[in-house]
Amino acid sequence: MSCYTKDKSALHTSPGDKAQPETKNHKDEPPAAARQAEVARDHLKRAARIDELNGHPPGSDGPMATALKRYDGGRVLVFVMGAFAEMSEDVEQHL
Repeated sequence: MSCYTKDKSALHTSPGDKAQPETKNHKDEPPAAARQAEVARDHLKRAARIDELNGHPPGSDGPMATALKRYDGGRVLVFVMGAFAEMSEDVEQHL
């Protein structure tokens, strides 16, 4: 566990800590927007997985992925509400 100053420099680190590489995991997005993007990607992955389980080669669009992509390119509306009343863009569009 590390303690940080205001400029984000570490004051001390516990022996078990490992440095975490900087990754772009929607850190610049609000939590509701990040979750919305994650759920939308997961729906496409699930459709592709169902197609694979039914005999379609990986990477090709089977009937499930094709049907999902017919609607706005596979974009799924995801309604996400956060703990501090933040809402995903899809919720705000439908209010």
